[in-house]
Amino acid sequence: MNYQADRFTALADACVLASALKRNMVLSLAEAQIFRIRWSALILDETEKTIAKLLIRKKKPNAKANAKIQRERIDQAFEESTVTNFKSLQPSLTGINAKDQHVLAAAIRTSASVIITDNLKDFDKGYCAQFDIEPLSTDSFIADCIELSPTHSIAVLKTMRERFNKPSITADKLIMMCESSSMLKTASFMLEYKDSL
Repeated sequence: MNYQADRFTALADACVLASALKRNMVLSLAEAQIFRIRWSALILDETEKTIAKLLIRKKKPNAKANAKIQRERIDQAFEESTVTNFKSLQPSLTGINAKDQHVLAAAIRTSASVIITDNLKDFDKGYCAQFDIEPLSTDSFIADCIELSPTHSIAVLKTMRERFNKPSITADKLIMMCESSSMLKTASFMLEYKDSL
């Protein structure tokens, strides 16, 4: 990633926000102003539906109500992050699948330099490059944030880790959780800075 010293803008896809671990990590880094986070109401709609499905699969009670609460918390914590007025761009974005055009359109509208997504196959890298946008997996994105600002990013992730208390999460456990979520680059950086995590 070729970022300026000032903060860059990244648009988060629903598949990232629906995962509790990935959402916590990405939003913690955004809250610490390492970058500006953006999404659209459509992306949050998809996020809410996916969270509900995940909770139902785990047989959690009140899955739909809990998913709605989580969506509202995301929205309220980052009130300035919702992108609007992008739908007119969608029809021209023929280089990607129609179901994903709204994501790229929102990224273009907000001048994002990155789309954080774990559905990389849906966002052709060459096509997105025409708009100066790079699709990155959550793993690559978080690893790049750590590489860009290691002291700050690791301190942020430590604060995030320490917020968990039911159950509490050790640095080793967080690294293992990242590995289990296929975030191997992130886990590798965390291992390197484990004493500060």
